[in-house]
Amino acid sequence: MLTAYLDESSDERVYTVAGLVTKNDNWTSFSAQWELALKTDPKISHFKMHDVFTTRNNGVFKNYTIQQRTDKTEALIEILNTHLAHRDDLAGSIVMDIRAYKSMLDPVLARRYRSPYLWCFQGILVSYSSWIKEMMPVEKVNFIFDDNKKEFRDALKLYERVAHLPGFSEFKNFVGGIKPGDDRTVMPLQAADLLAGQTRLYGTNRASATFLPSITRSGRSHFSYLLGKNRLMAMRTQIQATTAWVQEFMRH
Repeated sequence: MLTAYLDESSDERVYTVAGLVTKNDNWTSFSAQWELALKTDPKISHFKMHDVFTTRNNGVFKNYTIQQRTDKTEALIEILNTHLAHRDDLAGSIVMDIRAYKSMLDPVLARRYRSPYLWCFQGILVSYSSWIKEMMPVEKVNFIFDDNKKEFRDALKLYERVAHLPGFSEFKNFVGGIKPGDDRTVMPLQAADLLAGQTRLYGTNRASATFLPSITRSGRSHFSYLLGKNRLMAMRTQIQATTAWVQEFMRH
């Protein structure tokens, strides 16, 4: 069985959900090494990408220099690259252009669907399952998303309602369980947080995407799917067409 661990990162310009997939036994050995690295000086309780760059004297890297923070992050990436090093491992992300989303898609959505997380969540399930279908068609993948917050619960409920529809049904047999986790205690979610944060920074401020060259220094598969202007406009057109059809159908 494969497991994907995923986290989100966002600002006023970009919303990203990103994560990693490998076999469960790889995650077990990875987690042991990652936890050991956290306890190695300079010690931190858990890894949080945001805290690497914060200028405030708080967070998990409190009182540590930027060089210590950078060295610790690079050491953790080395563990990631050691344990997820093959082509049948995956690092993947869905990246949404927030400004395009607000101008193109948000205005045509019902209130309950106005969440960038919801659309990135659905995109992750389909894109990861599509990858599994091509690479390892006899496998299923379990999904662990960081945090059991309202956005996650709403997105999961929606997926359960649409999983049998075209666009989802082709891949639903490759989806195992979907549940939340806590990145303070689940080591692979901390790696997903690292990837999500760096992917978002690459989309808004490439100079701050310091660690992406190290993250991509591996033989594993990588992809990043952009929900930009063209894709969001296509989604808007499809939603409007479907709404018009339903309204016409209800008249008869």
